[in-house]
Parts: sequence; C-alpha cells; structure tokens
Amino acid sequence: RGGVLVMFVTEGFLLGLSGTVAGVVVAVLTALGLNAAHIKLPLSAQLLLMSEHLVIMPTVFWAGFAVLFITGVITAISIIPSFLAARLKPISAMSHIG
Repeated sequence: RGGVLVMFVTEGFLLGLSGTVAGVVVAVLTALGLNAAHIKLPLSAQLLLMSEHLVIMPTVFWAGFAVLFITGVITAISIIPSFLAARLKPISAMSHIG
C-alpha cells in the first residue's frame, strides 16, 4: 500500500512540476514577444504605467515562486486520490478504469 501511495504522489509531483515549468517557459517567451512588438499604450494607460509602450518584466523570483507554489498545491491535492487508490485491491482498481 505504501508503494502505491508513493507512486501516485510522485506522479502528481512530476506532472505538476513539468506543467508549471512549461507554463513559465511559455509565459517568458510570450513576454519577450510582447516586449519585442513595442505595443503602444493609450494615453490613460501611459499615465498609469509611466511608459509609452507595453513592457512586461518577468522575474526569476516570481517564476520560481509560481513553480514551487503550484507544484506544492498539485502534490498536496494528489494525496487524497493516492490514499483512496492505496486502499483498493488491484483487481477492483482495474475494473474502475473501464
């Protein structure tokens, strides 16, 4: 039972980690693309942001925080189904798939 629990929690952790890392990569590439486009802001937004063009500055801290936080939440959420799966007999678990 412990092995099944560890396997499911590890799967949740790896899925969360790979998904959040991929999301951060896509977000940074999108920010770089928007910065390269030099999008002109309307006057009201210029006064608020104090810039004539849209500038997005992703930071390492917030990217790392997002990866750690979301991966932690996904791992924590995967614990409940892991406990439920660990309690089932393998034959009954296989019958619930189909």
